[in-house]
Amino acid sequence: MTADTLTRTPRTRHVGVVTSLSWIPSEAIEGAQRMVFDSGITHYDSPPPTKGMDVERLREEDRFRFANQLRAFITVDDDGRSEHALIGASRFPRHWVYDADNTLSHKSGLTDFKDWYRKSFGKHSPWGDEDSDALVAAVESALETSLSSQLMQRDGKKRIERFPAGAVLVEEGAPGAEVLLILDGIVRVERGGERLAEYGPGALLGERAHLEGGVRTSSNIAVTPCRIALFDADLIDRSHLEELSAGHRREDQARD
Repeated sequence: MTADTLTRTPRTRHVGVVTSLSWIPSEAIEGAQRMVFDSGITHYDSPPPTKGMDVERLREEDRFRFANQLRAFITVDDDGRSEHALIGASRFPRHWVYDADNTLSHKSGLTDFKDWYRKSFGKHSPWGDEDSDALVAAVESALETSLSSQLMQRDGKKRIERFPAGAVLVEEGAPGAEVLLILDGIVRVERGGERLAEYGPGALLGERAHLEGGVRTSSNIAVTPCRIALFDADLIDRSHLEELSAGHRREDQARD
């Protein structure tokens, strides 16, 4: 009589980790409420890092309002993976989501303080309804993060404008030399009436007009109410404008 040896494939445990940080950017508060922040009673938050986020260090530095970290695991015989998404968020404050490598992966597109302040108390939680939809914006490039910080620190070198949903920020074929920095909201880029991409807070747009003869090569349309900072393109090194343009061309081609 023979005995068969029963072998068992080793099982693998896969762990998923996702962290959300909620913080208050300086441009999120307007009107009389801004005086409370400017007086020093409370404070805005500097943008968290896009890579290498250390939630404990940021907590010690008082760099966010609150944080949540979710962990889950699965043990399987075959390969496994984890995915995450931002499907719901209050409109205030700003919400950023990080993956297991502590790299920014998702961000909310709106910080509507006035709407939140009027509606998010009483029968609601302070952060809105349980099923508040999230407008999710793409994560900007490292260059955009660096440039936007530098540009916003230049006093007197910018003007900030508000646009309602549906407004045309710049029109294809029109003259223009300013670069647009999205402070809040979602902006759609169109060429010939065709949607090319949508961008959210932190994205820089409009550089190609400066590089290509001073004429807008596409239209920028507000998908939501937006706050936009406008800068003279001459404030940015040409090499940086060219790098921004190259990145936008790749994104445009990916949607063709």
